[in-house]
Amino acid sequence: MTIKIITDSTSDLPEAVIKNFDITVIPCYINAGGKSYLDGVEMSRTEFYDRLPGWSEPPTTSAPSPGMFLEEYRKAFENGATGIFSIHISDQLSNVVNVARIAAESLQDKYPIKVFDSGQLSMGIGLLAKAAATLAHDGKVLEELAPLLLEKAKRIYTYAALDTLEFLRRSGRVSHIGANLGSLLQIKPIIRMNLGKVGMEVQRTRKNAIKRLVQVAKSFNPLAQLTMVHTNSLERAKELFEEISSFLPEDTQPDYTEVSPIIGSHIGPGAVGFVIETSK
Repeated sequence: MTIKIITDSTSDLPEAVIKNFDITVIPCYINAGGKSYLDGVEMSRTEFYDRLPGWSEPPTTSAPSPGMFLEEYRKAFENGATGIFSIHISDQLSNVVNVARIAAESLQDKYPIKVFDSGQLSMGIGLLAKAAATLAHDGKVLEELAPLLLEKAKRIYTYAALDTLEFLRRSGRVSHIGANLGSLLQIKPIIRMNLGKVGMEVQRTRKNAIKRLVQVAKSFNPLAQLTMVHTNSLERAKELFEEISSFLPEDTQPDYTEVSPIIGSHIGPGAVGFVIETSK
């Protein structure tokens, strides 16, 4: 059985992984300046973050259309797939997985398609998509993937320290009063996610926020996997890893991934963090 893995652009998968595992990535939409752009196709991430502070109206994002999913699902079967595992960003953050379900249901009488809510964002999705591709390559059948990935998802945590509350305020994710308070007190929010549950804590300064992230990483040690994530802030992400590396094996070399504008439009530039899979 040839199982095709399909995900969306919020998964932040490196191009090498996409090619190596033959994963299809369906782009979401970035709506800004009166125009819509396909994420990573019609607007690069660097361009998005460079332009983000200058847009008078905050950009919005939207899911791919059902038609885009239908096209990729049909194409996969035409190219020899015998099943599709479609894995997407948590429905707590986006409507993508629900659109995928609508498309899959319209084909259910003809094709075996499993739509899976990752309960994650960014490389939290990416790690699960890569795991799904590995399991499929190793001979697991479509019905076996979801239970195995759910067990893995329990051990995957995403943490990120934001540089400002401003973009959460602009996107309506926090109250105007809360955002003003954050600016006044130099509060740096830390967001976290696991199994579809989003949490937030705050630190008074960037230095304290980074210190807190290091404490979190250490509390999860030993780690099975570690990916550093950032929004147009690679050097800060590298500095954070240097702090974390003090308690990791010497040969640890993490991937560095720039977060999709679909999430970056809410958290803004300058955010740094990590996606961790615990060893148990």
